[in-house]
Amino acid sequence: MEEEQSRQVRFLIVIAGIICAVMIGYNAFYVPEVPLSEPAVSTDIPSKSANVVSAAGVEEKMEAYVPSSAAAVLSSAVKKNSVSSSARKVKNGKKAGKVNINKASAQQMSEQLDGIGESLAARIVDYRNKHGPFRSAEEIKNVSGIGEKKYKAISSSITVK
Repeated sequence: MEEEQSRQVRFLIVIAGIICAVMIGYNAFYVPEVPLSEPAVSTDIPSKSANVVSAAGVEEKMEAYVPSSAAAVLSSAVKKNSVSSSARKVKNGKKAGKVNINKASAQQMSEQLDGIGESLAARIVDYRNKHGPFRSAEEIKNVSGIGEKKYKAISSSITVK
């Protein structure tokens, strides 16, 4: 009985060794080698490139790759984080002042209202397009995602005209 178990263990060890040898051989001979000294990538949107000195001391041009689907998100994030030259006060990263929810775009709402992101701002605009202009600021609570708590947070920042 013990002899049978030791033979099975040796058999499993041999099989594991063969599998490891096959994996090492595959990686050594069939997987293409990736050069480490070429950090440059291409981009499908206009971007600034920089000359970078690699570890080998060679100056190379380096560009960032941004997929086109992410380009819009990136550009809106850059716009959100850019500082305006106007002398508006900023509260928690959002511009101060009342936002007319009957005329503001989704981007304006997401930039100027605390707690209102791009998707919620888009829902507000969709609601406005389907049901007409808001008759009161409190009507914004009918939009999915805006409850009493969120309304209280933004009520002092919104207006309807």
